[in-house]
Amino acid sequence: LDFPSDTFDPENSLVRMYILDCDSQEPADAQAAPIPSAEDFSRMATLNSRWQLTALEAATGTSRDNRSQCLGVRIGVISNRLHPVSMDIRGFGWHPGTTLLLGESLEGFVDGSHAASYEVVSDEAKEFALDLEVCAGKVHLQTSSPPDKGAGQFGHDFQDGFSNMKMPFESNRWIQVSSMNGEYARYVISAQAWKEIAWLDTGNGRSLHTEQRDTGIAVAWQAVHLEGKQGGEDPNVQYEVFYIRADLLQSNFDTVCGMYLEHTLRHAKRIITHALNIEIQDFEPGTLYHVNVLARSLATGHLFAFQSSRLTGRLENEPAFDEGNYRSFILGPVLILVMVCFAWCHRHCTGQVNVNAMMRRIELPSWGSSPQHYRYLEGRTIGGYAQF
Repeated sequence: LDFPSDTFDPENSLVRMYILDCDSQEPADAQAAPIPSAEDFSRMATLNSRWQLTALEAATGTSRDNRSQCLGVRIGVISNRLHPVSMDIRGFGWHPGTTLLLGESLEGFVDGSHAASYEVVSDEAKEFALDLEVCAGKVHLQTSSPPDKGAGQFGHDFQDGFSNMKMPFESNRWIQVSSMNGEYARYVISAQAWKEIAWLDTGNGRSLHTEQRDTGIAVAWQAVHLEGKQGGEDPNVQYEVFYIRADLLQSNFDTVCGMYLEHTLRHAKRIITHALNIEIQDFEPGTLYHVNVLARSLATGHLFAFQSSRLTGRLENEPAFDEGNYRSFILGPVLILVMVCFAWCHRHCTGQVNVNAMMRRIELPSWGSSPQHYRYLEGRTIGGYAQF
């Protein structure tokens, strides 16, 4: 589901899409069938990095009174925005030659049993730019001319993600994506007309600048600007900072869709800002984190991912002693010193030490009391706090 952004809904959280599986007991009258909603749904779509609501559905078929098949799902889109929302909705699956329109982004899944193929469609383009963003896993992409055009002309072979790859149209319009190692992989593929290409860039690399502070971790980055056909326009950039504990990371945190995937799984936290720096204050001490930043043009929708950094939360300083802790710290040595002095004096005066008798005759003070409040024991004074 594609829908426009809204300044009053900066996180696009006020538009939701709910999926309700087909029920073999549904009434024959479609008007009486249940409506997908927040109270009645089988799955809820998630927001991806392109601000599309997406849901992965499995094909099912169940008999209904042995007369027909219960196929497909019901889809409900609910908006709580203040203004009407225009939207485009599309379904596509694991079948040969899914249409990929110029200017469109599609999210895909592959594994050892399923590959995906696309056909780029255009009436006029002679060249186009192809982007492949790998969210998780390892992806293999090949391009060629369409199989129905004969033996097919080989184009390109890639074993990783790439961006703005210029390609002749006819010899590369057929695209096949598969898993490189037979395991689950997730990606976003998009194509643009070469004459219309535009992108975000810093002009000076993708590195983040980080600094350990007493109050947290400071992260700073360079401003991005539009390049290409729309270069010079105000991109109205919003920055999104993602950070995740290293032991929870499952995706490619150097890509925009990888960061969003971890956020969707509730592994990564996100902070949205228009500034060029931020301080993160909730790192767990001594724990390794991955941090990255994406830039999003609110004017054009273009995205840019910086290079992730690995940071460790600052170890907490030893707590300073307050007055009560200080007294507790001093109390033990003082009492030991007093007892040693008493034992030495008593032994030299009487020639023996009776420890049990000594312990019975010691009276310890309560803090805040002065020595003159203590009564005399045996008429002699030893020490400053207790009197014997």
